[in-house]
Amino acid sequence: MRVFINLFGFVKLGFLLALITFVVYETAAAQTKPEDGNRILPPLDGLVTIELPALDDAETDVAKHVKTEFEALRKTTAPGEISRSKLSNAYARMGMVFHAYSMWEPARRCYKNAILVSPKDFRWRHLLGLVLIERNEIYEGVELLRTATQLNPKSVASFVQEGNALLGVGLASTAQKAFESALAISPNDPAALYGLGQTEYAFGNYTKAASIFIEVLKIVPAANRVRYNLALSYRNLGETEKAKKELGLQGTIGVAVSDPLVKQVENIREGVRTRLQDAKTALEAGSVSDAKSIYESVLASEPNNVTALVNLGAIHVTSREYDKAEAMFEKAVEIDSENTNALYNLGVLYSISGKSEKSAAAFSKLLEKTPQDDDTRFWLARELAKSGNKDKAIEQLQIIEESGRGSDDSSTYLSELLIERKRFDQAFAVFEKAYTDFPAKKNSAASYAWQLLTIPEQAFRNPEKALEISQRLYIVSSKPEHGFLVVFSLASTGKCVEALELGKRLETQVGEQARSNTLELLLQRFEVLKSNGGCQ
Repeated sequence: MRVFINLFGFVKLGFLLALITFVVYETAAAQTKPEDGNRILPPLDGLVTIELPALDDAETDVAKHVKTEFEALRKTTAPGEISRSKLSNAYARMGMVFHAYSMWEPARRCYKNAILVSPKDFRWRHLLGLVLIERNEIYEGVELLRTATQLNPKSVASFVQEGNALLGVGLASTAQKAFESALAISPNDPAALYGLGQTEYAFGNYTKAASIFIEVLKIVPAANRVRYNLALSYRNLGETEKAKKELGLQGTIGVAVSDPLVKQVENIREGVRTRLQDAKTALEAGSVSDAKSIYESVLASEPNNVTALVNLGAIHVTSREYDKAEAMFEKAVEIDSENTNALYNLGVLYSISGKSEKSAAAFSKLLEKTPQDDDTRFWLARELAKSGNKDKAIEQLQIIEESGRGSDDSSTYLSELLIERKRFDQAFAVFEKAYTDFPAKKNSAASYAWQLLTIPEQAFRNPEKALEISQRLYIVSSKPEHGFLVVFSLASTGKCVEALELGKRLETQVGEQARSNTLELLLQRFEVLKSNGGCQ
C-alpha cells in the first residue's frame, strides 16, 4: 500500500504502506466581509466592535484557527471582572492572529482596542503602525511608530520600520533621522545601516553609500540584493568594472528587519506548520512515535486540523489500528469534503476493513473530483465487484481500457470479470490486446494462457496458443509459476513426457522454499498430472 504524507497537505494510502513524500501549500488571505452574528461587542465604553471576517476563501486550517481565537476573545470579553492588562492582551492576541493572515481591517480594530485599554504599551502602537503601512496609510502608520519610540526609546525595530516606510514614499531626509536613531542604539544593526546607505545614495553621496553597503555585506554576506545598490553606487562614481562585478553577484536576498513583535506574529501563523514540519522531520528520521505525538498535540489544540487528522490516521493504519484510523479519516472528510487525499485514504481503509459498499461510495465521490485518475477508477471497480456490482465494475474498467492507459492489473481484472459474466468474446479481445504489450503485461499474459487451457467453453480453448504464451513468459521471468504453465500447456498439446520432465525439474527447483498460494495450487495440480501419466 503506498503512503503519501503531505506536511501542510495529507497521507495517501495505497498498497505498500511505505512511500512518504511531502507537499507544502501556501496561505490564502481571507476576505473581510463580516457575517451576521459574528461580532464581539466591546465590554468598555469607547472600544470598537470586533467582527469576524468572511472565511470562505481561507484554508480550512486558517479558518479554524481564526474562529478558535475569536471564540477565546469572546469568552475573555464576556461580562464579569477582568483586568485591563488581560483585556488589552486578549485584543492584541486577536489582532496578531488577524495580522498573521493579512486580515488588515479586523487587525486594525483589535490593535486599536488594545491601545485604548493599555495606552502606555508601545507594542500595540508598533504593530498597528505596521498594519496601517500595509494598508498604504503610510503617514498614519509612521506616526504610530513614532509614538511607539516615545514610549520605548530603545525600540530599534520601531525606528527602522519608520525609516523604511519613509524611504518608500521618497522622504529620505526624514528617514535618515530614523535610521540614525536606530544606529545610536545598535551601531551594527544591518537593516538600519542598509537604510542609511540608501538615504546617502538618494542624496548623491555615492562614496559614503558604497562604504555603508560594503559594511552591510560584511555583517550579512548572504544579502546579495545589497550588491545591486553597491553596483549603482560604483557606477555613479565611474568605477565601471567594480559595478559590473557587483551586478554579476546580485540576487534577491535582502536585509531583514530584526523585529521581535513581527516575529511573534509570524510565529502565530507558523505555529502549527512548525509542528507539522517537526512531524515530517521525525518521520524522515524513522521516528513514527515522535511524529504521532506531534500530530496528537496539534489535534489537542486544534481538533479539526485536517492535515493532522489525515496524517495521524495513516500512522494508525501502519500500526493496524483501523478503527482509530477510520475515525480520523471520516472526521477529515466531514470537515473538508473536497479533500481528495482524505477521501482516497478512507476508501482504501474501508476496503481493508471489508466494507466494500462504503469503499465504493468513497471512491465514486473521489472520482467525481478526479475523473482522469485511473488508480481511483480501478479501486472503484474492485470495490463494486466485491460488493456484487460486477457489471458496473466492468464499465469502470472498460473506461480505463478504452483510454489506452490500461495497466497490467486492470487489463487482467477486466478480462477475468468478463469471463465470469460469460462475455467471452470481449474477454479474449482484451487479453489479445494486452498480449501485444508483452512483456510489459506479464500478469495479463499468464491469465490469458491459463484461460486458454482451462476455460469450460471448448470453443475458446487453444493449448497451442497457451504454450506459445507460457514459453515466452517463462523465458522472460524464470518464475516456477510460469514454468508450470508451460508444463500444463505441453500436457494439453499431447507432449506428456516433456511435461513430466519439466514439472519434476521445477519441483526440485522449488524444494522447500516459501511458496505463494498460486504456486501451491500449481504443485497440487501437477500431482494430479503425474498420476495421469503426464497428460491432461
